[in-house]
Amino acid sequence: MKYRGVHRQQLFHWIGHHIDYPDRDNQRRRIKKLEDSHRREYIQCLRSALESGLRLKIPNPADAIDDGRLIKVTRPILCFTEWSLGDSQPHVFKYGRLGLGLPKSFVLSKGGLPVAYIRDRRAAYVKALLHLAEHVRDLPEDRKHRGVKDDFDFVSQFFKALRKPGEKRRKSAPFSRERRKGGKSPDPFKRRFGGYLQYLEEREWRIVMSEAMKRKLKREDDGDIWCLPVRPGHELFTVVLPDNRTTNMALNDGFIRGRLFPTSGPHVTVLSLEDIPTF
Repeated sequence: MKYRGVHRQQLFHWIGHHIDYPDRDNQRRRIKKLEDSHRREYIQCLRSALESGLRLKIPNPADAIDDGRLIKVTRPILCFTEWSLGDSQPHVFKYGRLGLGLPKSFVLSKGGLPVAYIRDRRAAYVKALLHLAEHVRDLPEDRKHRGVKDDFDFVSQFFKALRKPGEKRRKSAPFSRERRKGGKSPDPFKRRFGGYLQYLEEREWRIVMSEAMKRKLKREDDGDIWCLPVRPGHELFTVVLPDNRTTNMALNDGFIRGRLFPTSGPHVTVLSLEDIPTF
């Protein structure tokens, strides 16, 4: 009974990377201070989510295993993180300051699952996976094998590398620090946990577009983007806004206020990122 509450912990989808990083050619240049123009963009993202739903799209750059020749994300996906709000600040810094919290049951009902993180091609598991991918790729293009190819392609969309493609493995911090101190021998009593795993820390879940989903979702006009509707209060449980001023602006919008606080259903919990550290 003690752990039955685990399924109640929400998954969060974060939006706003395009607002925080307007210079697409420089992904390290984040806006230093939120202006009202940025806040209005965030509010428009929230309106869009409430009106049309959450957007499934092919990530750019797309996740790939090894060089991407055999396994690569080619379908629209919708990503979530399993981090609690109190531990989400590093995630928010990379993906945007508007968070939408949904129950695991909703994500599971749409075919969503935790991502399977894997090492580089030297690992036995990855070698076996790439071997299967190569075999499936070489199957004949006929009706008999089309379903197998499609099924493997769908399953492969849930794999993700532990590190960024091409990232060199680095020794753990204790080795690096001690080498800079004049080449002293490393402390034999220090525990070493290995290098930083850029993607593992995201604790990602994802929903992957399937042919069955395409028949139920609305497609946007600007490319291969699909919208998954969510019902506020019943499927959308929490909205986290960038700061207190954005929260005030959003709640003064009649449409947003009406959707988040319906007269005949549960309300949506509304927080700002400034609230989170105070709990």
